[in-house]
Amino acid sequence: MKRCVAAVLLFGALLSGGGAPAQAPPPGPSTVWGQRDLRFQTVIPGLPTSVDWSSNKAGQWLLRGQRGAEIQLDFINLPSSLQSGGNNLPVSFSVTDAAWRTPGGGTAATVFDPSTGVTARFSNRSNLMWVKLGGTANPTSGQAGGDYSADVDLDVYYTGN
Repeated sequence: MKRCVAAVLLFGALLSGGGAPAQAPPPGPSTVWGQRDLRFQTVIPGLPTSVDWSSNKAGQWLLRGQRGAEIQLDFINLPSSLQSGGNNLPVSFSVTDAAWRTPGGGTAATVFDPSTGVTARFSNRSNLMWVKLGGTANPTSGQAGGDYSADVDLDVYYTGN
């Protein structure tokens, strides 16, 4: 589970705090390890702010699994808004806001719709895969200031193929 994070400031241009530095995943035959939160940083009321999946502000997971195995990647309950106290900040995810890539399987990432998920395959050369998530924060013109967040769950399972 990772988080979507945004700071809404009515005046000023300060950025919200950064995520923890990336570390190596724990050992094991199958691991899903959240490396970085999706961070919209500071958003301005009334002005949508997008984060591309390829950005260093995108959410990132590192997966370790069986070489050559096929898996299903599903974002469970993508949030429609981030919360700060009783306030909501609308967010949306487009059909090109997620991607996965394996090392040793070429440098190109496979882009997919995070709301429908995708079938992916670990390369025969590597048992690692990166999954990334971007999105768009859509603050209203009267959006209240605050640090907004919501959980994002990535469900990963082997398909048997």
